[in-house]
Amino acid sequence: TCDNAAKVAFDLQLKWDANLTIFHVLGIPSRGYSPFVTDVRTGETEQPDPDYIEWVKEEMKNTYGALLEDSENVEIEATVGAPHREILRIARKKNIDLIIMGSHTRQEDIGATRYRSVVGSTMQKVAKAARCPVVIISRPCTTCWRLRIPHWDFILESAARGYEVTELGYLGVDMVIDRLRGPLILEMNARPGLNIQIANSTGLANRIARIDEIHSGKAPPAERARVARQEFPTNRQMRMI
Repeated sequence: TCDNAAKVAFDLQLKWDANLTIFHVLGIPSRGYSPFVTDVRTGETEQPDPDYIEWVKEEMKNTYGALLEDSENVEIEATVGAPHREILRIARKKNIDLIIMGSHTRQEDIGATRYRSVVGSTMQKVAKAARCPVVIISRPCTTCWRLRIPHWDFILESAARGYEVTELGYLGVDMVIDRLRGPLILEMNARPGLNIQIANSTGLANRIARIDEIHSGKAPPAERARVARQEFPTNRQMRMI
């Protein structure tokens, strides 16, 4: 599931214009001061000199070449050590905001579905000790890579029309995109929960204060949607690993 986690990470990097570090711990050191390590994928013994580590990084670039083409602010790093310790070390060194990991290292084959609810020991150790949120990817993401929401302008304007319908100054509009009918409104909530703030990665206090300053009751829904896009673009930059 590491490849699935990488696709989600690249998708979020594009969405949030984040700094992304693709990090691979390539081997676990032998006892004592032995120069050899056990490759975490193949189980073979290797001597990780600088040339070998650079080769691993080149292989990572080749593996994610298609995803790297449209992405900026991406670093590729590899090191030797206990995977959970090295992940936590680089996360603290770079002041990472979000860690994205696969739940285990099993391949997504016919029998792999039985392991989707099983998390590996590395993930458990990272999740317990990390100082930032940890997202665990347990299955392929078939919709997230280069996701572009269709009818987005129409969806924003439809949500804005909720003001005329309900006369509520603050409300949450739940919408879905039906395969045949397109965007549909499921419900309008007078007291929406925290999911709006979580989805936007920011609190509402400053946004509500700004809306109070510029709101015009005479503005049509299309104009209010335009103001929302202008005032609150998705421009928060994160650091992810």
